[in-house]
Amino acid sequence: MTDQASCPEEAIWRDWLTGSGNVAVDEMVLQSHLDVCERCQGMVARLSADDPFLCQSREALRSTGLTSHDWQVGDADGADRSRSESSSPAIVSLVQTLLGPTEDERSLGRLGRFEILGVVGSGGMGIVLKARSIDMDRVVAIKIPQPQYWQSPETLLTLEREARSAAAVVHPNVISIYHVDRYRDVPYLVMPYLAGQSLEQRIRDSGPMPLDETLRITRQVASALAAAHACGVVHRDVKPANILLNAGTERAVLSDFGLAKVQTDATCTATGTFAGTPIYLSPEQASGCGAGPAGDIYSLGTVLWTMLVGQPPMSGMHTHAIVRRIADSQLPNLADHCRNLPDWVNRLIAKLHADVPADRPSAEQLTQWIEACQRHLAEGGSAPIPKELSVSETKRKRTTSIVAICLATLLIAGAGWMMFDAVGGVSGTATPQLNPQAVQPQAVQPQAVQPQAVQPQAVQPQAVQPTESGSSESTETAEFAVPPQSNSIADETDRYLDQLQTELDQLNQTTLPRWESKLQSLLPDPP
Repeated sequence: MTDQASCPEEAIWRDWLTGSGNVAVDEMVLQSHLDVCERCQGMVARLSADDPFLCQSREALRSTGLTSHDWQVGDADGADRSRSESSSPAIVSLVQTLLGPTEDERSLGRLGRFEILGVVGSGGMGIVLKARSIDMDRVVAIKIPQPQYWQSPETLLTLEREARSAAAVVHPNVISIYHVDRYRDVPYLVMPYLAGQSLEQRIRDSGPMPLDETLRITRQVASALAAAHACGVVHRDVKPANILLNAGTERAVLSDFGLAKVQTDATCTATGTFAGTPIYLSPEQASGCGAGPAGDIYSLGTVLWTMLVGQPPMSGMHTHAIVRRIADSQLPNLADHCRNLPDWVNRLIAKLHADVPADRPSAEQLTQWIEACQRHLAEGGSAPIPKELSVSETKRKRTTSIVAICLATLLIAGAGWMMFDAVGGVSGTATPQLNPQAVQPQAVQPQAVQPQAVQPQAVQPQAVQPTESGSSESTETAEFAVPPQSNSIADETDRYLDQLQTELDQLNQTTLPRWESKLQSLLPDPP
């Protein structure tokens, strides 16, 4: 128990939950206090009980075994990967409890037909081992679930889904799956061993990355996603820890399809929960609406942001505040963190982080964009960048939007004025009465009126005369009769509509081109 006098006030916990940015207490201090203080745990639970969003995100995170500490500064994606092939003694001891005896002094033990040579890394869901295949005498990577999942029936399903998803995508930038099996009832899968490091380790070790290297990695991952999406597979957890950089080459490989979903399989994720790493979620995932190919594109945009800045956006915020910011499309602006980047890079990030999934490019289109941007850099700016990222395109859309707003305002104002004028002007002015004599009954010639041609609203009882054959129309239609001034009002409305159409034609032919020319002159010229 902790001293209640040292507990933060309720207002601090409320601001902490909402991510308002007004919390004066250090984030790490608050999280450490919350871990040991039952009183504050109860207060936070009470404050979040009435917030459906916090309840949804808390339950989704609880189902994955993750806590807010998994997303602290320097560990943004929940992975605790070692910087070398020797991991912590605790993880090695856990792995050895699973392995069988071995005669190889270099081995930690045997897992089936594999000699385990070391622990490569450990993440939120699994542990990656370096192993040697006894049958093939080659070095491979083996992935096993974390010990807390060893008795979980769902774990095998998750690993098998990863194997199926990755095996369906054949691409040089997608990890291959050699084999899926169980050892002592613990599932594992065998993959190629790629000497090198993850993109997450690369960013942690070296900080912000050069633009050309960033574009190269982004293009390769986009190409991998294009191949996956073509097979109907959505990755749903694109993040730096799942992008492997092969040592000695410039090849980036997308791995860990454990959260992948075949688009026709609706059973992979329960309704109302999200899958993936909070910082790299898309808004639709953060809102619990599921993820499609556009969600992978959004996540890749956040990975691009992280490579350029050297750390993920919203670092230091707690999990629920991060998820809420993403759901509300409140990601920080890249230009505020990297001021020396070309403007088209900011526009590229904006395209990838579009609020509406349909407004984001496809993976294939993104690959083409980045190839053009790479040529633009390599040729010193002489090669054109994609028109979707150019200033002229942005300028044209901005001008069109301004003109459309002006036109809509004029139309509404003009239509409103004419309607007021049609019914008698401003409030307080009596509505003009039409002269009943304006429409004379005798204007309708008896011989020209056939029974089937007479409209009820235009027929007055006294205006119906016997026909030449001696028959007459019934006067019972009098109850449908409309006062004669109705025709006059319709005529007035038609006249005003004709006048409005004439003015709109004139506006479109002369005024709008003149406005557009002036707006173009006011906008800044492209650099």
